[in-house]
Amino acid sequence: MELVEQQLEVKPNSNKTTWSDAIAVHEWQAGYDDETVVLIHPVGGDVEAYRELAAKLPDTAQILVITDPHHSNPDLTEISLKERARVYADALIKNLAKQRVHLIGWSFGAWVAHEIALYLHDKSGISGQLTLIDPPAPNSSADLQQLSEHEIEQIFLKELSEKWGADNVQSSEESMRGEQHEYRAALVRCTSSNIKAMVNHQMRPVPSWKANVILASETAEGLNENQNTSANNRISWLEVLPNLQNWKVIEADHYSIMRGEALDDVLSIMDLLDTRELIRMEG
Repeated sequence: MELVEQQLEVKPNSNKTTWSDAIAVHEWQAGYDDETVVLIHPVGGDVEAYRELAAKLPDTAQILVITDPHHSNPDLTEISLKERARVYADALIKNLAKQRVHLIGWSFGAWVAHEIALYLHDKSGISGQLTLIDPPAPNSSADLQQLSEHEIEQIFLKELSEKWGADNVQSSEESMRGEQHEYRAALVRCTSSNIKAMVNHQMRPVPSWKANVILASETAEGLNENQNTSANNRISWLEVLPNLQNWKVIEADHYSIMRGEALDDVLSIMDLLDTRELIRMEG
């Protein structure tokens, strides 16, 4: 499937831009049925890691993507995860012309997708399907605070690899030039801000939304086991996702879960919900 990207609404970009001004929803695929799939960026702010997943989705679905506005606009002030979700949700409501919505978030994006679902339900009575791919455990601020500088550096390098390929990424900041150096600076800015937002965020129950939580069984190279703690279990997720349909652990790490056979397993689990039976908008 060929993805054709377009920005649904042109936004200004200046040192006076607010978050509501800066948020942009991109359409990767127009689709032709009544389902909209929304992909929410991970902790580094970019959405390159979703390319393979999007390419494997049905041609019938509309695919919308949100990149972190802070990635391209360094002058934006830091905001809470709850406020970020509100901004994203308000932008999405303008573009949800289809009757069914499926929010998908990987990593940090999973927490944001969860909060967007709550906001859409509370404000507009919108419900649908929610898939969280290898998220940190609910309300695991203590674990997130333990991330070392080395681990955060590994996150930067992994996301750089998604954009340029592992063989083309320089390991040190001093050896990076031009666009790669600017991109690294954006990753650093977004990752630091978004980890802080997770540390200060309290997840609350999301009613009505059918949900999948899909976890990786392995720890990625360069990271410790904070990502997969014993608290990341079905019981913990049921507290914030009362309509949890699937909680699965598959053989992969935090990054390989988004590629190849592991990603096929993720998509297969999502299909267990029968997308033809998604909850429709109530309002």
